Amino acid sequence: MDVARHFYANVSWMLDSLQLEVPERTLSGSPYVTDGGRKFLLQVQRLLDGGCLV
Repeated sequence: MDVARHFYANVSWMLDSLQLEVPERTLSGSPYVTDGGRKFLLQVQRLLDGGCLV
């Protein structure tokens, strides 16, 4: 289980460092996706759909 926790911590840190979302300052506390996060997610989707990196 320590390996899974370590893996999760590393992946979480890497995704956080990309700043894909910004915490919203509301009572719900739901984050919203940044413009960079949208671009990143669209690129990942293109790659998963068989597109190429540009």
